[in-house]
Amino acid sequence: MLTDYLLAGAAFIFTGFLLRGGWLKRQLSIGCWGMAFGLVGWAAALGGTCHGFSAQMGALGHDLWQIMIYSLSGASLMLLGGSVFGSLPPPARSWLLWAALGKSLWLWSRSPSFEAVALDYMASLGLVLLLMLWRPMAAAPWLIGGIFSSGLALLLLYSRLTVGALTAADLYHLAQIVGLGLLYQGARRLRDR
Repeated sequence: MLTDYLLAGAAFIFTGFLLRGGWLKRQLSIGCWGMAFGLVGWAAALGGTCHGFSAQMGALGHDLWQIMIYSLSGASLMLLGGSVFGSLPPPARSWLLWAALGKSLWLWSRSPSFEAVALDYMASLGLVLLLMLWRPMAAAPWLIGGIFSSGLALLLLYSRLTVGALTAADLYHLAQIVGLGLLYQGARRLRDR
């Protein structure tokens, strides 16, 4: 629960900086990443609440978990959208934005599990990786580092590794904080094309 809340706190701090930067610089790419970070923050806060208080919440816990899943899926859509705005010119980006929206709508219609949404999130980060490799820019090294850190985090989650009192979920959250820091550094360097 505590590492969920640490992740949420970091995400919300980065959200504020990115939304402010996107607004001041009039960069939709940065603003989309700011919204993605806000949704990650919500997902982490809700996940921590569900992990910490599930016994007391009953059916409300299930509803909050579903909101967490949709928040993480929305983050996937927004980070991909922000990267598309920062990588592709208007005519070329339209089809990819519509495809990303269609992917999210299809997933939402399926009542997705955490695993499905985590894979969707990683698929979006994979597409961001391809965009960064295809169109290198100042943001690319940071975003690529954040993507690899997020992939490592997911591997830690499913490894069932423990380190002292830290569970695999705790290690996942801590690695995700590092990943968010790297993604933040990249996102703030994006410029709309």
